[in-house]
Amino acid sequence: MMFIGESCALISAFLWAIVAVYYKKLGEILFPQGMNIGKGTVALLCFGFLCILDNTRVSVNGFIWLMLSGILGIGLGDTYFFRALSKLGPRVSVLSTILIPVLTVILSAFILGERVSVLKITGFLITLGGVVYVMAEKMYARGRPISLRKGLSDAAISIGCCSCAIVFSKIALVSSGVSVYKAVFIRQVGGLVVLIVWGLTHKKLRVWIYPIVRDFHAVGKELCYTAFLGAFLGTLFSLYALQYTSASIATMLNSTSPLFIVGITFLFYKERVTLPVAIATLAACLGVVLIFL
Repeated sequence: MMFIGESCALISAFLWAIVAVYYKKLGEILFPQGMNIGKGTVALLCFGFLCILDNTRVSVNGFIWLMLSGILGIGLGDTYFFRALSKLGPRVSVLSTILIPVLTVILSAFILGERVSVLKITGFLITLGGVVYVMAEKMYARGRPISLRKGLSDAAISIGCCSCAIVFSKIALVSSGVSVYKAVFIRQVGGLVVLIVWGLTHKKLRVWIYPIVRDFHAVGKELCYTAFLGAFLGTLFSLYALQYTSASIATMLNSTSPLFIVGITFLFYKERVTLPVAIATLAACLGVVLIFL
């Protein structure tokens, strides 16, 4: 059947846009670290089930790279994304994640020696310009400066951590030949380990988890459903997209979440988008297309 990979990529982008809105809502009740632990636990159980039938082995070197990838991308990157989400809102936060594949290309050029063409640089500049414009518009909404520095710094940290994590995952997948399912599982282990150590070190683990357990029927279940949709199904569809279409097309279509989020935030929050912001968002997505052509 034609367009299976493309459809999976778009479904993945749509799911990530949907869950961003629910994570924003949950972030008003839960700690970012607690949400990340809950999300990671659901994803770990789901991908652990898929790994039962997986007989591939992972080398020690590959395991270390994947654990580092999970520590950076899931443990730290997702936590700081949740923090940015609570301060910047779904539209700006999701748009900021479009810089992750852009920065990954740059890091791959320096770390892996991959070639960067003039077209890729042009795409990078267009994407960066679009994201910066939308963030600037958010900061100076209605003519009044809004203090969003913490949200922007959290988003920047998340982008940096997730980009490095992707490069580390690529090194592991190329060098060890481990299956994608098992690679995702190991990354989830790395993310949970760093969060648990973080919580125990600062004596905050119980504080982070308690609100989820206390109101499990109201909050915990919603977190589980959201994690299942995003961390499991969203990731799974993105993996199927890579399997059934080229990596460039899958990445381009996966980067359309900011376009979905514009409509979703209007439905949920009645958040109107000005024409310049809509054009900047579209330009940021088109910049990613140029990078992966």
